[in-house]
Amino acid sequence: MAISSMLLFYVVLSLVVYSTALLSDDLLSVERSNPKSSKGSSTDLANIISQSSGAINAAEASITNSAGLSNAQRATTSCAITALIFPDQVFTSTNSQYSLEQDVNWSQTCWLPAACFIRPRSTEEVALILKIITRVGNKFAIRGRGHNPNPGFSSIDGSGVLLDLQDLNLLVFDLDGVLRAGPGNAWGDLWNTAEANNRTVWGAREQRVGISGCLLGGGMPYFPSLHGLAADNVVNYEVVLANSTIIHANATENPALFRALKGGGSNIGLVTRFDIDTYPLLHAQYSINTYNATDYANILNATIQVQEAMESDSNIDIFVTFSPLAITVGLFYADWLAQKPTVFEAFYNLNSLVVSSIPLTNGTIGSLTSSLAASSAPYNARRLPSAATTKADYDLYIKFHEQFLSIVQSSGIATYANLSYTIEPMSSAMVQEGQNRGGNSCGLPKISQTWWSLVIEWHNEANDATAQHALEALQDSIDGLARDRDLLLDFQFMNHAGPTQKVLESYGAANFDQIKSVVQSYDSDGLFQNLQNSGFLVGEL
Repeated sequence: MAISSMLLFYVVLSLVVYSTALLSDDLLSVERSNPKSSKGSSTDLANIISQSSGAINAAEASITNSAGLSNAQRATTSCAITALIFPDQVFTSTNSQYSLEQDVNWSQTCWLPAACFIRPRSTEEVALILKIITRVGNKFAIRGRGHNPNPGFSSIDGSGVLLDLQDLNLLVFDLDGVLRAGPGNAWGDLWNTAEANNRTVWGAREQRVGISGCLLGGGMPYFPSLHGLAADNVVNYEVVLANSTIIHANATENPALFRALKGGGSNIGLVTRFDIDTYPLLHAQYSINTYNATDYANILNATIQVQEAMESDSNIDIFVTFSPLAITVGLFYADWLAQKPTVFEAFYNLNSLVVSSIPLTNGTIGSLTSSLAASSAPYNARRLPSAATTKADYDLYIKFHEQFLSIVQSSGIATYANLSYTIEPMSSAMVQEGQNRGGNSCGLPKISQTWWSLVIEWHNEANDATAQHALEALQDSIDGLARDRDLLLDFQFMNHAGPTQKVLESYGAANFDQIKSVVQSYDSDGLFQNLQNSGFLVGEL
């Protein structure tokens, strides 16, 4: 159950009114106590805080001495205090860059007018900004690269401030084969850096996706059967906690936090650096083909055949995306073969091929994602996602697709929106590989399974409600059909889930309880639960 407004009032009171030190003193304490980053001068920051102490403390006093302040008023005050310390890094509606900041997010549903956008340039600056947020008691959201389409997750309206992390773009390849990357990077940056060093990094499936939300939500890489989920390959997190201290979480330091961050979302601190294992450069053979939508039965039959083969061959990967007018299939094999991989023969034998947007190619994950970016130009749209997980079953696939076509036809949705879904087979080897690397928080069963990604895209805000209803009907369909056949699995993939789905609960009671325990240990006052705007939070369940 979401925290009540009355409880939130007392939380803010405990964070603001009962603090005895002046805010400027608290900021100087944060400055002195934390390790310094390579960017910026801590001496300069300390001088700025000291010189601005009068204005900083007066602004906070205006909050503590006023009753009944709105969230927007608190947010405005937080923006003003932050601007005293980082004047070139705070963008309000009067700034010419404000509209550019507002429109960063991938989905137009997230183009929200924050009270201000704040762009920290170092871990140290993040710690200072969190201290201001704590003392003022204002709402906030965190954005890496803004790919999450759920409104209010990596976006916020005028009731809060948005921390835009795109300038935390450290990217260093160490001789031990570890990539050290800030949350401002996109996966294309990491693939380029890794491949320049003859290595491969396990990440998302598109160049433009940011690393932060992907890794905290689990992350779906290419060839997950080889090394697990993207999050399974993180070996260390640098984290700014709610009390503005900077710590590391790995297998030996803060191991419970380390595990909770692998799939636990933004519940426990703000991650300012991910250290990620890399592997020898992977040779990938791939193609992406579009088929006639009427041939769905044969395409689903071929999908099941490949999915069964994945259990004995970890080099296989595939996705199948269904829209009313076309079916797109990605076929991937982790080797350069002299001939086409025989495992995909069922697809090669289809007579319904329309076009190969990416013909059979020997390359790398970097070249694959570059080809994808070149063949699918970005476009602006309003978007909502939803997610489900089931066992693999041909009859389920057929029945669901028939219901999908029925929903499209009966709703008339195709006249103003694109409703689609993607089948993403996952093998038991993927789960085992995650366990081999210390495990994650996701609670995945070690069986062959199908991850369903449901998406609706539209342009007119007037169609928001009907678009949402169509997506909900599709979600109800897959859940109901799978449940009736005892094929529904609890897990919901955070990176593809919708705003009302209970993702953390879907990990199972033991994993959910562990995440809650870590939240209590590292954020006992509930900053990230009570002041963070939204985002699959423990406090919302």
